[in-house]
This record gives sequence, C-alpha cells and structure tokens, in this order.
Amino acid sequence: LTHTWHHVYTSLCTMVGLIVDAVLIGSIAQVLSALGARKRAQQDHTDKVNQAMRHHMAPLPLKNAIRDYNKYLWDNGHASEEVDEHAELFQDLPKTLKSKLELCKKKNLIN
Repeated sequence: LTHTWHHVYTSLCTMVGLIVDAVLIGSIAQVLSALGARKRAQQDHTDKVNQAMRHHMAPLPLKNAIRDYNKYLWDNGHASEEVDEHAELFQDLPKTLKSKLELCKKKNLIN
C-alpha cells in the first residue's frame, strides 16, 4: 500500500512540475513576443518621423534633437506603441521643438 502511494505521489509531483514548466515557458515566449512588437512599433514610428523631417528639410541639429527626444520617450515607456496613420507624429514634442519644426515647414512661405 505504501509503495502505491509513493508512485501516486511521484506521478503527481511530475505532473505539477510539467504544468509549471509549461506555464513558465509560455510566459517567457509571450514576454519576448511583446518586446519584439514594441521594438517594431518604435522602428515604424522612427522611420515615419525621419521621413517627415526629410520632407520638411529640417536642419541636422533639429533632426538630432527630435530623434533624441523620441528615443527618450521610447526608452522610458512614455511613447505610445500604436502608430496611427492619421496621428500627429510630432504631438509629443516640447513646444520649442514643435515651433522650430513649424518654422521649417513654413520656411518657403517666409522667404
């Protein structure tokens, strides 16, 4: 009888161990997938910002300041992961950077 309970206990411990392993492996895979999706969203947003700055012929110091600020937002978790086609790319910029970018956009009207 003791021998039977020993087998039941061993089998139960093995099953619990397998379930715990499966849950841990699934959780790790989910975390890695989420990190990959966040990195892709960051790259998509960065590409769109760079394209817009090229289009508006922003000077290099302004481009670098905007890139640095966007990197800061992403690195510290303040940036939105959803890259909406219709959203304002530069909506999170500080007023000074927004003003400088607006001047670049309208430079041909001023000259």
